[in-house]
Amino acid sequence: MTQPPATAFEKYRKRRIVLFTRIRRPTLSSVFPQRQRGFTLLELVVVIALIMLLLALAVPAVDGIFASGKLQKTLDTFDEFVTGVREQAVSEQRTLIIVWKKKEMVVLPDGLVNDPDAEPLKTFTPGDAQTYNFFPKASLEKNPAAEWTFWANGTCEPAEVSYAGDSGTWTVSYSALAGRRRILSFLAK
Repeated sequence: MTQPPATAFEKYRKRRIVLFTRIRRPTLSSVFPQRQRGFTLLELVVVIALIMLLLALAVPAVDGIFASGKLQKTLDTFDEFVTGVREQAVSEQRTLIIVWKKKEMVVLPDGLVNDPDAEPLKTFTPGDAQTYNFFPKASLEKNPAAEWTFWANGTCEPAEVSYAGDSGTWTVSYSALAGRRRILSFLAK
């Protein structure tokens, strides 16, 4: 069987179908070929640099927290020593004196302060890089001795004590009646 001759429209239609089947439309995958999954070296370097920048900003803040904790510990340790001396003076019903020496603070009963052979009741020894300074607030002398008196009734001489060390500095004022501390300055390094 022979086919009848094709009309002009059928010829056009066949040619159009052939054209469209041969021509591929560009797709997204052909324009942008798919890469392998993962990160480029440049992306990794940028991320690592950002992480290092954040760490560089965070480390001093964390160090400050630790330094503040160490400084608070020195203040608490000294305050426990002072509170212990005050409580001992009350319980023994006698006057006790904290005497500042070159490398330590010793607690002596009143009357034995000038005795070189007197055995201290308590001793407080600061660390190597720590300095405690005593300033009596009610002294009438220009250069008073570094001696802090605690009486049997629980009162003490009003005084200021300052500390300087690796973790920072603080200054504390102790009231005469209650012997409680009031922090005047507290600066962590």
